[in-house]
Amino acid sequence: MKDFLGQELAVGDHVTVGSAFGQQRGFTIGHIVKFSPKMVQVDTSRWDKKPNSFYPQDLVKVSPEQMTWYMLTRGKTA
Repeated sequence: MKDFLGQELAVGDHVTVGSAFGQQRGFTIGHIVKFSPKMVQVDTSRWDKKPNSFYPQDLVKVSPEQMTWYMLTRGKTA
């Protein structure tokens, strides 16, 4: 399966998904747990153990370098 940008997705890849609704508004980072025929199951929560399902075209793969940058700069303001 391929993400929004046409990048091939695999189990263990980090992805970002956007949401425009509720308290989860904004972007969320997660990692791919498994695939179903049409959906991708992504673990996006630190507390809930149940993965969420998304269509692959709703995801964008994040490189390990981008993930490292995000973790190092998270919470800091420019």
